[in-house]
Amino acid sequence: MAVEMGRNPGALIRVYARRRGAMGEDLVSVLEAAYRVDADERAWLEGVLVAARQRFNHPWGALAFTYDISKSALVQTSVGVGPNHAALSAANDLMTRGAPDEVRRGLIYGTTFGAASGNFGGELPAPLSKHLAEAGLAGFEPLGLVTPNPTGRGVCVTSAVPVGTKIRQADRAAWTRIAVHLSAAFRLRERKTGPEAILSPTGKVEHAEENAKSKDARDALRTMARAIERARGKLRRNDPHEAVELWRALAAGRWSLLDHFDHDGRRYLIARRNEPETRPWHKLTERERAVVAFAAMGHANKLIGYELGMGTSAVSAALTSASRKVGASSRMALITAYRQDDGS
Repeated sequence: MAVEMGRNPGALIRVYARRRGAMGEDLVSVLEAAYRVDADERAWLEGVLVAARQRFNHPWGALAFTYDISKSALVQTSVGVGPNHAALSAANDLMTRGAPDEVRRGLIYGTTFGAASGNFGGELPAPLSKHLAEAGLAGFEPLGLVTPNPTGRGVCVTSAVPVGTKIRQADRAAWTRIAVHLSAAFRLRERKTGPEAILSPTGKVEHAEENAKSKDARDALRTMARAIERARGKLRRNDPHEAVELWRALAAGRWSLLDHFDHDGRRYLIARRNEPETRPWHKLTERERAVVAFAAMGHANKLIGYELGMGTSAVSAALTSASRKVGASSRMALITAYRQDDGS
């Protein structure tokens, strides 16, 4: 269900009231909403926002918007839900007006999920506090989920929490992984690539194109399909954090898996190419460039592995190889060289 303030406010109030009722935490529903990538942009954002309301549940509501840091009008498409999301929208407009540099940096190098003060040493900058107060949100700060994407294009989901609200580490980890999936889904929407493999929900490869025909590729796709099905089963309720951990963003650093229904209503999973877009840099391989790009965004090796469908040891090996090719003596030297070459 997707509704907007101004069209059916009573329905919105009921939606938000249910968050305090019997609905348990179902993080997998957010991933499922993210991967319904064929909807138009507003419908897609609304679906994600409604699914994410279990965490972004400020009484005033929540926002979701696409952004492009290369544009002067940073926010591209924005939707809101909640009894009075207009206050949040006003604060967001004030903060992004003119797209100040600190906002742009935060959308690439800031915390993937967390309260805004975490990006500023635990204290909100005076201009940001002023913007919030002007929007009627004095004493609150944004709680945001930002998709990690080296291109500077992505999605943000945000609501508000009282300044100084503590977020449990387990929640931070789970929602950071959800942000990774939103990033992957956003890339799929932009690329519109065709399927390179078709699998049954049990992981049987029914069809594979050239890139997916190798044993290693088929094994990776089969493993991912089975993990997704397990995440979508009882685990989604019994241990939602483990379910999100199981459902990786990519298989073998290349494919995302999406639901597909045939004419008889049978469900399959299709594998679409979806590796992160990176710029050419030195003589690094495509995999090495992706690893370095995410490392430069401040992501730990474990999260990079989750983003690319790689083991942590493979991430470390890619960084070591990249450092050797670039002539960097440390991870920080490698990241510094990458950022400087990027002009950021």
